[in-house]
Amino acid sequence: MEKTIKRTLAKAIDPEAKTVTGYPSTFGWDRDQERFVKGAWNLNDYLKNPVVLWSHDISAPPIAKTINIMEDEHGLSAVAQFNPSDPRSMDVFNLYKSGFLNAFSVGFIRREFVMEDMGNGEKGLAITKADLYEYSAVSVPANPGALVSRDIAETAVRAMGEKVIEVIQTKGFGKQYLVLPLGPKDPDGEENDPENPEGTTEPEPEEPAAAAAPDLEASLKSVIELAKIAKSTPLDNTKRSLLMTASQVFNEILQENGDGIKGEDLIRLKEVLIQFAGVLSLTAPEAAPIIQKTISQIEKAITGRAA
Repeated sequence: MEKTIKRTLAKAIDPEAKTVTGYPSTFGWDRDQERFVKGAWNLNDYLKNPVVLWSHDISAPPIAKTINIMEDEHGLSAVAQFNPSDPRSMDVFNLYKSGFLNAFSVGFIRREFVMEDMGNGEKGLAITKADLYEYSAVSVPANPGALVSRDIAETAVRAMGEKVIEVIQTKGFGKQYLVLPLGPKDPDGEENDPENPEGTTEPEPEEPAAAAAPDLEASLKSVIELAKIAKSTPLDNTKRSLLMTASQVFNEILQENGDGIKGEDLIRLKEVLIQFAGVLSLTAPEAAPIIQKTISQIEKAITGRAA
């Protein structure tokens, strides 16, 4: 029997007890057209050694232990308790607490299943018996494109590696820490692009096309719309710093390129807007279509094709 892995999201965090509660699995259909039937889980082997791993790494010590696990009306609910005396365990717990991590993943063996109607004329696999072997905290960082504080950035790098954070040098603000998009890992540890889960290779883009004035104009108009939304949104220190950084880059572009906007400047503008999007997605969800439209227009201006 092949061991399988599926992901779900954490639900609640207790900073005092150092616990994270979540559903390692639910009863709903997933993207693989599979679901667990209530009563499917065999927990006997797992309860003999109820550890929580980091990213399914069985060669490393566990980062937490399960103090409660049971089925309810939604799925398999579990409470993971992290170890205050273990720095590695606390690094991962603090990432959950800060919202940087959000996910759990189960490792299981499928024993029995039936085909079931999913609706819309499609059939899916309803798993009726499965053995739980372990579940893990997994690296699905929250809000790619947002800025985080230095302490959270250092914690993320210790727990997850340097690929999750980019250090940005800015005039007047020093170092800032940008969350990079990082897809979930497959069982072999390779990163997957959520938009390209099979890992297929796209053809190399053609030579970047010259920036078209109408694209840039439309993008800057969208930036103005974003600024209007931000104006009516309460700002904390992170958002204020982000807006000041964006404003500074815009000013540098204008001052340094009196003869026209260059391709590298558009790239910088796109990076700033991705940061901008990370903040506004939390405070002004209605801005999401504008954000995506703007980034797509800039991508088209840089590469000649939309994002």
